[in-house]
Parts: sequence; structure tokens; C-alpha cells
Amino acid sequence: MGARKPILGYPSRTAAVIDMRGKGLSISNIAERLSISSSAVSALEASNTRKETRRAESFGIEGHRAVQLSNEAYRLLRPYAARRDMSVDTLIQTIIEIAVDEDMVAAILDDGKS
Repeated sequence: MGARKPILGYPSRTAAVIDMRGKGLSISNIAERLSISSSAVSALEASNTRKETRRAESFGIEGHRAVQLSNEAYRLLRPYAARRDMSVDTLIQTIIEIAVDEDMVAAILDDGKS
């Protein structure tokens, strides 16, 4: 793991990426602002997500849950995430939250159990 690289007033590139994504900036916009590649932005975001998930699991942080997804399903979601200029993890979270918020879980499962 490399040393932190302060940038644009943030303590690290990861902190910058996470804050800017939280403010709704696209991956390409962040890459341009930080003068790094879009893939580097995605990697920093994904790395932080994995770190936060491990931390949540280790310390039982309320409000965070880890879900296992097959590599194949993750791979198949990549084009959908790319078209929306977001990470696969963000896409998965968005899909699940919309399904729950819009009361669509029963319709998606289509198993006759409301």
C-alpha cells in the first residue's frame, strides 16, 4: 500500500474520490480534477468500499452489511455500471435500494410470496 498523497485539500486521493462521489460527481469528472485515470478513480472507490465492509464486519458497525455476489454476476453488471459512470458496488446498492423503496422485491422474485 502506498503512502497517502494529499491532493486538493484532501488528506489522500481516496478521501478526495469518496467525498466527490458522495457529492454526485462522475468518475470521469473526478479523474479529470485529480489528474488520474478513470480506472484509478474506480479502483480507489472499490478499495475503500472493501476496506469499509471489512471494518463493518470486524467491528459490527450497525447499518453496514456485506453481501456475497458471484464473480460472474459481478462481471455481468460491469457494462450497466459503466454506462451509468458508476462502480459496480454503487450499482448493486442502487438496485437493491430502489427494489426495496419501490416495494418491488416480490415482483422481482416472482415466487407468489408477497
